[in-house]
Amino acid sequence: MSQIGDQGLTEFMDAVASPTPAPGGGTVAAVAGAMAAALAAMVAGLTLGRKKYADVEPEFKAIQARAEELRTTLMALAEEDQAAYVKVTEAMKLPREDAVARNVAIQQALIEAMVAPLKTLEACLGVARCAARAATKGNTNAASDAGVAALARLPRLREISIEMVPGVTREGAAVFPDSVRVSYS
Repeated sequence: MSQIGDQGLTEFMDAVASPTPAPGGGTVAAVAGAMAAALAAMVAGLTLGRKKYADVEPEFKAIQARAEELRTTLMALAEEDQAAYVKVTEAMKLPREDAVARNVAIQQALIEAMVAPLKTLEACLGVARCAARAATKGNTNAASDAGVAALARLPRLREISIEMVPGVTREGAAVFPDSVRVSYS
């Protein structure tokens, strides 16, 4: 499997459309989040250096930096999600004769596979904040781009939550480790 960031868009979509479980919804949600972050960074960049927006220059430098950071994070999470789900499918292929070992392996893989979607959710909330601010205070000529970035996040946040439910209930109840928490503030 090639790195998602090294693929062209068509190649990535072909991989998603293929009859394999990965890349799947979590990976697509992370890539979509990265694209929304790129739009927020673009609007921030189009705002910077304009006399009309001098009063928000420091804020938009921070928005641009944060959006770029989130874009990088989300692309890494796309890779992490894809790799984690490959481990789930590998665990499911273990021999059924040793049901206990197989179930333990599946549960561990499912728990690990929930980490990237949770982190994606958190990063997407950050993207939504950046995009909302860019839409309301940024370059008005690019407000629709910021609006697209903000709106693109709403379905993805729901998608990530949906993505989590099967991971928790499949093959018995997985217990999510206390070490991973998502901040919604």
